[in-house]
Amino acid sequence: SDVCSSDLDSGSSSGSSIIFIEGAGEKYLCYSTFLAICIAIFQQTGGSEVCVYYSPTLLLQAGISDYDTALGYCIIIGFSKLIGDFIGAYLLDRWGRRPLLLLSASGQFLSVVGIGFGLKYGSWIIVLCLLCIFMCFFSIGLGIASYLLCNEILPPQSRARTMGYCIFGKIG
Repeated sequence: SDVCSSDLDSGSSSGSSIIFIEGAGEKYLCYSTFLAICIAIFQQTGGSEVCVYYSPTLLLQAGISDYDTALGYCIIIGFSKLIGDFIGAYLLDRWGRRPLLLLSASGQFLSVVGIGFGLKYGSWIIVLCLLCIFMCFFSIGLGIASYLLCNEILPPQSRARTMGYCIFGKIG
């Protein structure tokens, strides 16, 4: 009872419900479906949501005294994510997926290390700037390229259903 053959033997007559094609491409489709779901989960666990949810708490720990002020600064963090989306959309086809993903991962790593040092030794303004940089780097590569990569590695006949699995994997 292979994962690939279980969907083929379901007896469904609609073409949109068939993910895997019989024959030589079956193993490729299993691999690409698994890879697409892993990319979506990796994108979700990249830390962007933690930054969004806990940025007021991080700013309070960094030295801001008022919770409402910390929430106000979260608008700046969200705006930096939006700027990163525009930069990523502009650079995606010019630089390529891999360089943007590597740039994104490197920038995120350095930002998180900087946030750690900023919380211990710095001030709230350093933490705020590094949170903005983190969100921008996330959006430049991992935030925008993951949806595109998931679609590009899948054949058209299984793209819609597998993207549904990917999105479910991100929110489920």
